[in-house]
Amino acid sequence: MANPEHLEILKRGVEEWNQWREAHPDITPDFSRANLAGADLSRADFSWTGLSWADLSEANLNVANFEGAELFEANLESTNLIVATSKG
Repeated sequence: MANPEHLEILKRGVEEWNQWREAHPDITPDFSRANLAGADLSRADFSWTGLSWADLSEANLNVANFEGAELFEANLESTNLIVATSKG
């Protein structure tokens, strides 16, 4: 299950989320089974993040970073992934 603390930080906005990620590089965020459908998450840093079984349908993930992210069975239906990156 998704970590409630991580969800709360993300709900505050992508800028705050990315700042938190930069300040806590040793933490592996967990959004497994989270409902993020329709969310505007463009430019979010999801590197090395657990997103398995997450609902990302219709989300805006433009320019998001998915390097090393776990996306097993994630719902990406109608998701905007323009310029999203993954190096892993």
